[in-house]
Amino acid sequence: MEPDAEQQDILIPPVPIVTRFLTFVRRFVTYAKGSPSIKLSLFVVLMISVVLLVPFFFEDKSPNGTERINSFRRDFHILKTRFPAQSQDTMDKLWSDLSAALEESEPREPVSMILLVPSILISSDFPDCFAEVFGKAVNNAFRTKTPTSVLKLSAKRIMTHSVTDIHEELKSHFQNNKAVIISDIQNIKSPDHLTIFHAFCDNTHAPEKRAVYFFFVPLPDNRWEVHSPRNLAGVAKEILEELWLDVLSLDRIHPLLARVGSGSVILLNDGDTCATDYVPSR
Repeated sequence: MEPDAEQQDILIPPVPIVTRFLTFVRRFVTYAKGSPSIKLSLFVVLMISVVLLVPFFFEDKSPNGTERINSFRRDFHILKTRFPAQSQDTMDKLWSDLSAALEESEPREPVSMILLVPSILISSDFPDCFAEVFGKAVNNAFRTKTPTSVLKLSAKRIMTHSVTDIHEELKSHFQNNKAVIISDIQNIKSPDHLTIFHAFCDNTHAPEKRAVYFFFVPLPDNRWEVHSPRNLAGVAKEILEELWLDVLSLDRIHPLLARVGSGSVILLNDGDTCATDYVPSR
């Protein structure tokens, strides 16, 4: 469960060290004018300084696990207040699963979350916006050099491109970002294209283990009425299994479901509004 206390990152820039070094060099040059021996000493000092300072300038400046969690915590607090209609269970699962991608040690597998979308929200922009702002919060935690973005893939877009093209698009996206939305995975009717997520959500050999995938699955009204809210994972897997039976055999569906549905399943509730600028890209 997400803690209430907020912590601030303290980043100390390296500028003062560089400034002091340059000031020293300027003073030494002024003092060394007209003296060959001192100039030689200056050259030796400069060469040693370069060797010592080069690693400093090229060291990894990416945030560590604690800094990533603190960044995500700040954005998460904002989003939690923006979506009061969503259940506490939903928010707890979002925190637990998404923060796992930010820990210091690399996770064993990517985060795969199924978002069950009731019929009242199917035609609205809310599910897409909801996943996008949480995806941006994850991206922000890594402080990439370029503006963060959430890759959005529909079944139509996936199936009109080759498997290789989608593979390359995902790999390119993960160079600077982590979050991906698949809006209608149940409509992917190509066995080869479904295997993309078998590979990318694999629990040992996924190309990007800090990736976060949001899969939307429509929830029929009659299906919700006969199941307990505590059995969301079972509901989601039953829906996808039925929709994929004409595409894959059961012995291929079950391993795919184990990967796509390996994380939490949450139910989106009606009643909230959403705007993509709830979390600014940094």
